[in-house]
Amino acid sequence: MEGSSAFSKQLCLTLADSASFYTRGSLLFCVTAARFPAFAEYATRLRSLSRSAAPFLADEAARYRWADAGLFLPADEAATGAVRCFHCGCRLPVRPGGPTDEPLRLHEQLGGEQCELLTLLKVAHGMLSERHDRVVATSAKLRRALAKLSSDLLERRSMLGLVESFGFARSSVLYCACRHFMTRGGQLACRPGDLIEMIREFEELQPDWGHVIDVEAVLSDCATLNESGASGERQQRPALEQQRPALEQQRPALEQQRPALEQQRPALEQQRPALEQQRPALEQQRPALEQQRPALEQQRPALEQQRPALEQQRPALEQQRPALEQQRPALEQQRPALEQQRPALEQQRPALEQQKSEALQSRAQAARSSKPQSAQAAEKSGHPGFHSQISVEEDAEVAAQSDKCLLCRERTRDHVTLPCAHFLLCRGCLSSSSACPQCGSRILGAVRAYIT
Repeated sequence: MEGSSAFSKQLCLTLADSASFYTRGSLLFCVTAARFPAFAEYATRLRSLSRSAAPFLADEAARYRWADAGLFLPADEAATGAVRCFHCGCRLPVRPGGPTDEPLRLHEQLGGEQCELLTLLKVAHGMLSERHDRVVATSAKLRRALAKLSSDLLERRSMLGLVESFGFARSSVLYCACRHFMTRGGQLACRPGDLIEMIREFEELQPDWGHVIDVEAVLSDCATLNESGASGERQQRPALEQQRPALEQQRPALEQQRPALEQQRPALEQQRPALEQQRPALEQQRPALEQQRPALEQQRPALEQQRPALEQQRPALEQQRPALEQQRPALEQQRPALEQQRPALEQQRPALEQQKSEALQSRAQAARSSKPQSAQAAEKSGHPGFHSQISVEEDAEVAAQSDKCLLCRERTRDHVTLPCAHFLLCRGCLSSSSACPQCGSRILGAVRAYIT
């Protein structure tokens, strides 16, 4: 299909350069089986839209957009402003003031769900994947239909040559032969007279259909794609045969899931417009995410090394889940009150930190005053290892006698420091400590633990 706007040219290039059998076959079907073939040409649709009295179609870019969607304004609808799809003939009433965009979405909402042109345009715009169920099914039908069409044209080439001898262009003969096949249930004209009668009817619409679509080139391309696809299928067949038993075993489970999935479909369809609106923002985030990928890939080995330890902890955590789930409602009820207390507690934090520091200093002074004279003498003499020896002995004794945190002596200890694996601190003291209070090694991480 021709086009004069930049968008239409890009769309035509996308359709023409695509290596997809579906794209080429569906394009041929949409043009040759059109309900309004006179408007299959882009320029004709554009001229018809220029007659509309709708204010938003006064903009040239808006007319390009609606013509790109296969829509035109019939002469008998000039007063109402209702447009039609040249392929399916669907009538789309348009209000004088709008809409100003999204003709594809309007077409879909007003009865164009079964329009093959609408499906083709959605695939070309990236709104629908070629792996969609409907696209796959249509591609299979087109593959069979075009294979039969090519075979019938080859068998009746003498009849087509006879029609051309009457002075008709080859492009017009092939177009009308393809239209006869597409609109009459896959039956090609058997008599030259039938084909000549159709060509004369279409001469009033277009003198030459070769500039609208090259039927011969499209059929040739589809035959090439069909052969390459068949070769690829033959190569993939052994692997697919091996997968068949496993897939057959999965079928009962999938059949059981179908009712639930069907029930979810309406809700998912309602979510589609919101997701479509989010797509531009997500596309803008893609470059930043791509830049973060190398750093994340570098972190993967370290995370993989941590996986075994985390997998070992999973059974214990799974056992704790029921009890935690039971506590959740009560905790959720307490959340508002705790949120209200947070500002006051944040204000008290500096004073509490200062009290903690003073308590630690006083405890250290009390420990030094209670040392035996031999220990004090050794301390004054600078005996190496004195501090670490006394500290380790005291901390070990405290840890053995109580389940309280070794630093604050108030909260229950609940974290194991790594890599030394000492179980001495609570969560609050852990956040303000950089070294283990018993061995002095640097804290690189911590694991939550419980006393049972």
